[in-house]
Amino acid sequence: MWHDRNPLPLPCKVTVERGHMCYRNVLAATAVVAMIVGGCGTTPDRNEPPSNDIVLDRIASMSDCDDLQRQFDIADGNGRVDYMRAADARLKAVGCY
Repeated sequence: MWHDRNPLPLPCKVTVERGHMCYRNVLAATAVVAMIVGGCGTTPDRNEPPSNDIVLDRIASMSDCDDLQRQFDIADGNGRVDYMRAADARLKAVGCY
């Protein structure tokens, strides 16, 4: 009989039993891989900071001295020298000092 030649070990207590993989373990591993790969989509996390270009474009479009100074201070607190330079250049261009 077929089931005598190819027994399906149920319940699976180990990953491989008598040369046959436990299908429950394979299913669980497949589900884990699918969740990991599915989590690698392009949808940004709400806590993820905006990209470099978005921040630099926003700074370049600002004209309010207080807002620009606030951007500079935030960049300084986060150690973002590139944003600090952009905010400083914009502060000068707008005539804030």
